[in-house]
Amino acid sequence: QLLTVDKGGLTYQPKVGAFEGVAEIDYASMYPSLMVVHNISPETVLCSCCENQAVPEAEYNICARRRGLIPLTLAPLVERRQQLKDLMLSAGDEWTRAIYDARRTAIKWMLVSCVGYMGYRNAKFGRIEAHEAVTAFGRETLLQAKEIAEECGFRMLHALTDSLWISKAGTTEDELRELCGAITAETQVDMSLEGVYRWIVFLSSKVKEGRPVPSRYFGVFSDGTLKTRG
Repeated sequence: QLLTVDKGGLTYQPKVGAFEGVAEIDYASMYPSLMVVHNISPETVLCSCCENQAVPEAEYNICARRRGLIPLTLAPLVERRQQLKDLMLSAGDEWTRAIYDARRTAIKWMLVSCVGYMGYRNAKFGRIEAHEAVTAFGRETLLQAKEIAEECGFRMLHALTDSLWISKAGTTEDELRELCGAITAETQVDMSLEGVYRWIVFLSSKVKEGRPVPSRYFGVFSDGTLKTRG
């Protein structure tokens, strides 16, 4: 049972090497959004009033009669973070964009800490099964995104928790945004285009040459911005 439920986020190891024309698409606040969409809270998971198998793999039941405290608390924060992102993108000057981005980032880390606290063993208000439910829905949601992308002719190079790196010859940003819209409609979690890389390099392990690792890469977006991880 532990092997079934205690898996964390889903990771597809990248293909080692350099690639051109790769798009990165990300779920926005995936775990908090899943908690809101699926009503995941310590008092709703494994409730005594509902009989269902709502959680993938774990098959935990989730209350369908009342809204949980955590979803009620997080819903306005998730919505506000999206509003700040839209304001940041439409801002006319760099200073205003920086202000909106700082506020958006502050909310992001509030949401991240809420997810982590679910699995904290000394949490006064937490439940490990609720944390397991969040990661189970996360794995399922990333798989849905992968399948939709492949149905649209994209090749997946890498996937990590809430992000996908995909490629398709001759694709455009409009096509990628349409793909993000289709994934959002299917999963009820907002998928957005992080950017398109001119080129990106997925590095191998320092311990064994040729062995891929999930979070060591660097690349340049189409606007010239450099992104490095690991």
